[in-house]
Amino acid sequence: MGARGPKSEADKTLSVVTTTAFDRLQPPKGMAKAEKKIFQEIVNSVPPHWFNASHVPLMVQLVGHISASQKIAQHIAKLDIDDISNLQIYDRLLKMHDRETRAITSLYTKMRLSQQSTYTPKAGATAKNSHGNSISKKPWE
Repeated sequence: MGARGPKSEADKTLSVVTTTAFDRLQPPKGMAKAEKKIFQEIVNSVPPHWFNASHVPLMVQLVGHISASQKIAQHIAKLDIDDISNLQIYDRLLKMHDRETRAITSLYTKMRLSQQSTYTPKAGATAKNSHGNSISKKPWE
């Protein structure tokens, strides 16, 4: 219910703006195009208020590790491992890829982006089963 009587001059000029929209975190300037795409995919995968400006350094690190991991995976895919002389290079690339994967999973968990950190075990099972991926009949039935 509104106020009674005529509006004062202050009430006439005062306007209250309320908004529920959040601006999504934007990639910092200077990032490569591919890295900007990864950054935006991660930001768009969570609710709008999930990240703020203080998360930019971690996001930059995460995106860098993802990008490096993808480049290493491309080199691994191109390498002919049937050639014995490539095995040492192959082993080194696998170790590099493993380090990048560990860094990615650590950052994902710490930033609460992984499924493990966003679901309790019970909620995870419920979400999995309600998505149609569950077995309706038990194997022993």
